[in-house]
Amino acid sequence: NGMEAVAHSMTTIATGGFSTSDGSIGHFDSELIDVIATFGMILGSLPFILYLKTVQGSYTAIWNDSQVQWFISIVGLAVLSVTFWLWLSGGLQPLQALRYASFNVVSVISGTGYATSDYSLWGSFAIPVFFFIMFIGGCAGSTTCGIKIFRFQVLYAAARTQIHHLLQPHGVFIPYYNRRPISDEIIVAVLSFFFVFGISFALLAMGLGMLGLDYLTAISSAATAISN
Repeated sequence: NGMEAVAHSMTTIATGGFSTSDGSIGHFDSELIDVIATFGMILGSLPFILYLKTVQGSYTAIWNDSQVQWFISIVGLAVLSVTFWLWLSGGLQPLQALRYASFNVVSVISGTGYATSDYSLWGSFAIPVFFFIMFIGGCAGSTTCGIKIFRFQVLYAAARTQIHHLLQPHGVFIPYYNRRPISDEIIVAVLSFFFVFGISFALLAMGLGMLGLDYLTAISSAATAISN
């Protein structure tokens, strides 16, 4: 009905994940709803400033942004991997596997939290995929959770520069993000964030373990908590 449509549209674009049913989106069991919600969560995972640039006439701003390119590539790789896994080991038809994989992968990486099925039962390959993409998150400037794509890009650029320095000690190498040089202050800030994030995750997991939770439950609970 109209109230359900409005509620889900707002919590989809806001990647909030609130549903009017305890069965989440899976309650509707609709392929079209899954597709629309998946597309909406992707829109909510992209930098909102790029939408403003698009409205102002820069129609290629979204596609030329390296953060968006990385995000779409990671999502695409994860969706294809889980799709093939569900098809080959789960016994699902290719289109059905693609439907479930795309929706739940986008839901987890964006931190939305919608679900159409219990992906914890998808086997030994799918569970680690969901666990790791949970940390990644969407793009900076979006409503998503996680570490955010741009921090991984900065970390990659810094690591690549250091490797080049090791191979060619007298060379001059500058890390770039979105075709712009990255300052040392930005690199230090990103490395500090990763350090604090890692320490917080470890302390949270150990704290949950001290309360009697088993290892997997403590680790996964800490991951979902700190990655929202």
